Amino acid sequence: MAGRRLRWCMMELGIFAKTFNRNSILEEAFELIGDSIIIAHAKDVSGDEAQEFTAAGQGIVDYDFYLHLLQSVSFQGALIVHGLGEHQVEESLNFIRKKLQL
Repeated sequence: MAGRRLRWCMMELGIFAKTFNRNSILEEAFELIGDSIIIAHAKDVSGDEAQEFTAAGQGIVDYDFYLHLLQSVSFQGALIVHGLGEHQVEESLNFIRKKLQL
């Protein structure tokens, strides 16, 4: 049963940008697998119809909520920033550092 719900949750995350309930989907994902997370991604999803991945802070992901969820499960792993153009790296890292208050 948990495996089926996890697959559903991951499918929902795949259509993340089309839903109006993004935070509840993230919350459910963390309820299902939060204590098993060993690595997390710091990227974003564009809000346009193409729904492409983009640099953290450049899309519609609620990073305050996402980072709160990571903290709520005592996440100590790596937060990976990738898939960026070289010109996006500094801005993306500054965005994440500011959110983490580093």
